[in-house]
Amino acid sequence: MAKKTFSVDEFKELVNNTLATCWDTNPKYREGIISSLEHVLHATGNYKGFRYLTKDEVPEGQLPGINTPSEDLSYEDRFKNTDYTRRCYS
Repeated sequence: MAKKTFSVDEFKELVNNTLATCWDTNPKYREGIISSLEHVLHATGNYKGFRYLTKDEVPEGQLPGINTPSEDLSYEDRFKNTDYTRRCYS
């Protein structure tokens, strides 16, 4: 039986799009696709890290992955009232 392959870059793009734009998914769903993507990226030697999405990068009314950094926010405040599943993989 022939081995089937798929594009890691296409999968990463699909997951990044879902993490950024889907407003009707819950964090548990996003945790699952994050876990799947990270497994594939590590297994194929393609893991290059991620960054948290800002308020401007998620659907209106949704929590960002990080509050926009400014001189007024402490490190802890940058992550208050945020959703750690709102991220983008490199």
